[in-house]
Amino acid sequence: MKSIFILLTFTVYTLSISANTVSFLHKSSHKVKLSDAAYPTALIIKAQFEYPESTVFNINDDKIYHFYTLNYRNQDYYLWIENLSHDIEIDLERISKQSGYLLLLKQEWYKKDFSDQSTELNRIHTLDMYYKFAVDSLLKLANNNDDYRSDNSYSTIVWDKKSAKKLFNYAIENFDSTIEDEYIHFVPSYIEYWHLLYKLYYKYFHTTSFKGLDNPRVKAQIEKDFSLPESKLLTFHHFFNSTLTESDLKANLRLYESKLSPREIEIAESLIQKKAIQNTILNSEIDFIFGLDIDDALKAYLLRDGNEKKSLLIFWSTWDRGMNSEFSLLNEIKDEFDQTYNFIHLCIDAYEQPEKTKSFVYQNNISGHHLFPQEEKAFRNSIYRKSLKIREFPFYSIVDQNGEILESESIPLSVSNRLGNKLKYYSKK
Repeated sequence: MKSIFILLTFTVYTLSISANTVSFLHKSSHKVKLSDAAYPTALIIKAQFEYPESTVFNINDDKIYHFYTLNYRNQDYYLWIENLSHDIEIDLERISKQSGYLLLLKQEWYKKDFSDQSTELNRIHTLDMYYKFAVDSLLKLANNNDDYRSDNSYSTIVWDKKSAKKLFNYAIENFDSTIEDEYIHFVPSYIEYWHLLYKLYYKYFHTTSFKGLDNPRVKAQIEKDFSLPESKLLTFHHFFNSTLTESDLKANLRLYESKLSPREIEIAESLIQKKAIQNTILNSEIDFIFGLDIDDALKAYLLRDGNEKKSLLIFWSTWDRGMNSEFSLLNEIKDEFDQTYNFIHLCIDAYEQPEKTKSFVYQNNISGHHLFPQEEKAFRNSIYRKSLKIREFPFYSIVDQNGEILESESIPLSVSNRLGNKLKYYSKK
């Protein structure tokens, strides 16, 4: 623990050497949050000082563009800093136009004309407007036309192979992908657009593109499927995203660091740090249950005294290699729904190598309760398996306090967040 503290202290110190401060004045009852505009969940800017009526951030001045998302009073703003040669002070209660920076509500960003601003700001704004229109058009088409989706429930669009191919082809035929290489990691809607196309192409349409391929061959496959510069963005997205575990992210960074830009290295290192913090929090909340009968063990757990939460049952198998990334995403859902749901994991083949399965659980910091059947027929004979017709994994079921099934989901989190929207829906019931 001591060595971790020293490392973090050193990191903060080295970053602050070449930084200027941006101070936000505000009312004492409100918080200010600052993050990168293009990667808001990966690159969060930590406040250097938090006073009752002001929050101070150190902004590293060696970035190419200073484009941020600011959240204040539950409203999102875009902040563009043109000149970081001096410290900046911004009054959030009296926002006015000042030289050196631009701050405006996010919805206003899409209504403004920035032709009189700097070339860089105007170009990023133009690209962001174009790709926001592209994303909105694709999602509107999928929402309104059955040919471009397979299902639309719980505020989540889901595709099958046919509809994904059709929507992907529509995007390629109707929207231009021309963009300068220097902007690919700075335009929020451009990133959102290509992440959507990555999902359509690799998660729904060409689902076996990477089967049996090692990392260099996966990279080569993406570069074969897509042209520059989108192939560069998609390759980075494949190897550095929130579905990956901390160990996978570290391995990918070691493999590709020499080929990454400073911007990409910053994003990758931030993702690794976020996973490390998350793992530290979750590691102490793991508990195992062993039983011959899955149904009886579940019933006993769900009906025990004092159980006031609904539960999410997670059926999974050790032979599914995708469970590493699935559990990584599930950990993020647990952060959001920990107060309203218990999380019960049922590994259907844990009887084969229980100690190895326990080791996998600890290595991936899979917090919650874990039910391990002690014999092969336990899952095969389970009423849950028969009534839910469980054939693929992972498989999720939301149950109430009495063990009654409310809803099930078979689409992995790595493909769709429909499970999260279902959990949100039933948390209010």
